[in-house]
Amino acid sequence: MIDYNEIAKVCSELDAMSDQGATVDSICAHRGVNPRGLLDAATQRATRIALMVQGQDPRRLPRDRTSHVHIEPSIRADLKWLEVAFIDGFLAGRAITDPSDRVQRFPER
Repeated sequence: MIDYNEIAKVCSELDAMSDQGATVDSICAHRGVNPRGLLDAATQRATRIALMVQGQDPRRLPRDRTSHVHIEPSIRADLKWLEVAFIDGFLAGRAITDPSDRVQRFPER
């Protein structure tokens, strides 16, 4: 089981990389993640949350095609923060669960 200390250590390392000027693109390249795909997934997840905040059920949207959705301006302003939260969480999770990354980060395990 992954415990809090391991998660906190990875998050701290990601923060340090960011503080040293690393970009999402460079962190993704280091982790073997396609940055465009990650951003697209982050946008989708943020939109899903925004719809729920507005009281809409995202499960009612078609799954076989993209569709236009209306998001209130006050909520739209928060989409970028939701995207950043998803990206940060995904990269932290990848660093913890990817065996090749664990060898680099946690050689004792």
